[in-house]
Amino acid sequence: MAVFTKQSSSSPTAEQLPSWTFDPRRSKASFHGRRMGSVWVDGQFKDVQGKFLWDVENPLNSSCVGEIDVANLYAGEPYLNTQLRAADFLDGTHHRTINFAARLVDRAGEKDFKADVLLTLRGASRHVVMDLAYLGEWDAPLRVDGQTIGTATRMGLRAEGVITRHDFEPADAVSRSNSSHGAANALQIRLDVEAIRDADLRDVGAIGPPAHRPRT
Repeated sequence: MAVFTKQSSSSPTAEQLPSWTFDPRRSKASFHGRRMGSVWVDGQFKDVQGKFLWDVENPLNSSCVGEIDVANLYAGEPYLNTQLRAADFLDGTHHRTINFAARLVDRAGEKDFKADVLLTLRGASRHVVMDLAYLGEWDAPLRVDGQTIGTATRMGLRAEGVITRHDFEPADAVSRSNSSHGAANALQIRLDVEAIRDADLRDVGAIGPPAHRPRT
């Protein structure tokens, strides 16, 4: 997946920015919407994979990419899990992952930003504007297989927005879902991320040397 960067002649390239790896055990994506007119449905995906490039001096150079496995959906009960993975909603049989690539495009506060997110859902890619909050950094023990192997710096991020389900459906499916009692059209979505600084992961041998990142 390509990494978006907003660069000027003096901006660092993607290769120069510090990178962070999502901790899949502590990162999740969730959605909230109406079903059958009045019943609220909440679902979440665990094991979110991704990378974040963070420019602390100029956050608007920052970007991230990631993916979500549709099979990791949990909506509270087995029947609903199966229904939401079905062809008329997420279509997990033909589209196993939800992919996203984002860049920060504007400031909304000291630690709040607007992000332009290219979201690929059900094989369709659309741009979505999301509110992103930087939650800070902290040092914590790094554990592998239950054993502490060192200390790593972690970062917290939260992104929230609204998508329209119809934007990710073919035209014939839109007309059918307009008259059905299926899942909601508008969905509130949220991404909670805890990421680990790659430099610390490399220091303890948890990952290898940095790979080449393509420029865009």
